[in-house]
Amino acid sequence: MKLISFMKDDTEKTGILNDESITELSCSMIAALNTSNINKFKKNETHELREVKIKPPTSPSKIICVGLNYRDHAKELNMEIPDEPVIFLKPSTSVIGHLDSIIYPDCSKQVDYEVELGIVISKEGRYVKEKDSVDF
Repeated sequence: MKLISFMKDDTEKTGILNDESITELSCSMIAALNTSNINKFKKNETHELREVKIKPPTSPSKIICVGLNYRDHAKELNMEIPDEPVIFLKPSTSVIGHLDSIIYPDCSKQVDYEVELGIVISKEGRYVKEKDSVDF
């Protein structure tokens, strides 16, 4: 099952992506991810992909990143692996939807592209055991 956020009639919606259509859900993306019975949220409405604007899966309040977090990347940059994680932030406006334009800042001399893995943390936790991490 593939969940998707989309805009239809100026309203942001959540749905299940089928081949060329979306089955609309009556809940948020987080609620859809946190349920074991997605069928209770299915609506009788479907939308063709060509009729909607695909949005990012979530609108993060903050994006925390870890740099040089794998050996191959450090090696390709001729940098040593740091003793401690290199933490940096990205603005929430850096998350864009499918086919959105990438806006290059005027002040930037170099903009790099790369694929990133995003993890949405849906509730607070501290000292969470690995076996319990899926609940967060």
